[in-house]
Amino acid sequence: MMMGQAQIITCILKVNYICLRINHNINLFKMKKISLVIFTLLGVLNISYSQPSEGQTVMVHFFKVDKDKMENYEIAMKDYYQKRAQSWIDSGCQYYWELRKVKPSSSDFSRAFNYIALDVLPMGKKNRNNCGDFDSGLSEGMDKIMMEIVGDKDRVYNTRLSYIDGYSNKGKPTKNALWQFFRVFQMGKFNNRLKEDVIPMYKKHSNRPWMHGMQREPIPGGDGVNEWNYLVTYSIDSKKQNGVNPKMWNSLQKKWGNGGELREMRNTLETTLITYAASR
Repeated sequence: MMMGQAQIITCILKVNYICLRINHNINLFKMKKISLVIFTLLGVLNISYSQPSEGQTVMVHFFKVDKDKMENYEIAMKDYYQKRAQSWIDSGCQYYWELRKVKPSSSDFSRAFNYIALDVLPMGKKNRNNCGDFDSGLSEGMDKIMMEIVGDKDRVYNTRLSYIDGYSNKGKPTKNALWQFFRVFQMGKFNNRLKEDVIPMYKKHSNRPWMHGMQREPIPGGDGVNEWNYLVTYSIDSKKQNGVNPKMWNSLQKKWGNGGELREMRNTLETTLITYAASR
């Protein structure tokens, strides 16, 4: 088959078939169908949902993927990149990783990106440097193709946070979750309120199977008065009744004061889990 504008068709059989139609210009290629079976021992297992500790570093990455590339991107992230993230966790280089799709809403904030990746690092580690090589089991050419699909996105920005407190009552992260971005005015008081009363209240009485609070680290050069500096993530179990009542909130307010004086919500995002990796 001639190169140039012609396309290369590569088919690989392994339980199911992999059929990639790749343009000679790698930036224009489109996959028609991918069905990868890589490392069955590292496949979808019963992975336990890791519970971080206070002070662990959390990296959050905001990505924008072109609409016509989203399907292929998600396939590559689930069938290829998840194995890479799992290898980091198995080696102790990382604690937890997940990728979520963002549901667009009326806010400019939600339309600036369509995926969020979250890395939780081991205690005392600030980045994921020196995690070692990853052997995907694929040929060098296929490995390069998969990495190009994974990397074909705009990195809107990333930021570092410090884990404060939270809980996980389920064995794995739920499909749907809310991400709330706050501007906190009294950080010390807000953190103590979260740890001493808010998290225990929701853990015991609410229909939230998990909930986590993270403080954003200062942005070099200043973050401005409108930038968010706190992230709270949680999910809701619609089959369970919410037991948090006004009496509990009144008690909370008597102890800590009006919540509006402590923080202001800036944005809320609805997210859907694409894939994740955690300690087994």
